[in-house]
Amino acid sequence: EEYNLMCTEVNCDQKIGLNQNNFESLVADTGGCPCTTEELVSIYRSLSERSAAKLLQLRAGAPTTKREQLKRDAFTCLDKDGNGFLNCEESMVWALATGFEGDDRMWQQQYIELCKEAGTFQGVNFEKFGDMIDDDTEEGV
Repeated sequence: EEYNLMCTEVNCDQKIGLNQNNFESLVADTGGCPCTTEELVSIYRSLSERSAAKLLQLRAGAPTTKREQLKRDAFTCLDKDGNGFLNCEESMVWALATGFEGDDRMWQQQYIELCKEAGTFQGVNFEKFGDMIDDDTEEGV
């Protein structure tokens, strides 16, 4: 319920989630529950530690090639909530890093198409993420 209230407060689609601008406005909101710099550093460290721990766990499963390992590591780092799927915001980080030049709305539309192609609205799973990385056509991210 808290999540729904946050989405309503910043006027974002609950199915897609918060983007960086939404998050920044929530953090900076002095009328609600603002975060201090120290709290933000603590949150960042916690996320970084969880990502590192997930990477170590995945390495125990040892994918067969270095490329597969790199794809798995990238996916794990992007999957901040650890649910095994990249939501719109998580996957946009990858898209921007690989040359996507659109705005949030354009990415949301692209993301919805990716989910349709994958046959799910849970988000982009590792298999679909790997397909995107390996896609060298104009349609690939």
